[in-house]
Amino acid sequence: VTGPKRVPLVLHWHSDVIRQKMLMRFYGPLLQNRLLSRADRIVVATPLHLTHSRWLGPYRDKVTVIPFGLELDRFQPTPSLLARAEHFRQGARRRGRKVLLNIGRLVSYKGQRYAIEAMKKLDAELWLAGDGPLRQELQTLAAACGVADRVKFWGEVSDDDLPALLHACDIFVFPSITTNEAFGLVLVEAMACGKPLVACELASGVPYVCSNEVNGLTCSPADTESLVHAVKRILDDSKLSERLARKGLERAGGEFSASAMVARTLDLFSNLTAPASRK
Repeated sequence: VTGPKRVPLVLHWHSDVIRQKMLMRFYGPLLQNRLLSRADRIVVATPLHLTHSRWLGPYRDKVTVIPFGLELDRFQPTPSLLARAEHFRQGARRRGRKVLLNIGRLVSYKGQRYAIEAMKKLDAELWLAGDGPLRQELQTLAAACGVADRVKFWGEVSDDDLPALLHACDIFVFPSITTNEAFGLVLVEAMACGKPLVACELASGVPYVCSNEVNGLTCSPADTESLVHAVKRILDDSKLSERLARKGLERAGGEFSASAMVARTLDLFSNLTAPASRK
């Protein structure tokens, strides 16, 4: 499985195994530890992947951080994209409300229920883009909370409309509540559109992408009041909102671009294959 020992092995570690605990009783000692021992470098997407990992500690000297990167050109604010965004937010603008956006499957660990509950204490509109098995349950919850008129379920969104939705919102809200959420690439997409973030303080890479008080605010997971507080701070403070958005735009282009990821990866491979590194 690991190839000849003279060939450098780079292992990309996206996340610890979270749900399949029974499998880990066999997979961990029989395969995973052998693979970690054999690897010359272990690549993680954020420093927090190492900090919170149950397994990587003994191999920390091998760990290299290379954040995931995206092609960001599609999020550039072209006139046609901004016109589409303005079309989407016309209703909210007419009603004098700011827009909170979440993009993701409607499943339990994504935590959309807490965003819906938060709407009882927020003068804003919540857009949920994506579909999933909890859609009916979340619609029922919105009605029970008395906020159904301010929660819009977009369903599946096309690749063309997604950047426009991101440009149309005021805050990107990411209420995922478990470490199943290991990074959150959609956070980078929101940053590339110049949006401040609100995300949960998870034991994963999410708080690295949404860095508290840098390009977003973090709140306690599964805590509606904490989410309300973070969102209100941004809604009520335009200078804070602008600062977080500006820093997010900088980080997206400098730290989370595809070109940065490729350059770091090539540098890692070059160092591994240099004659001195093979001695």
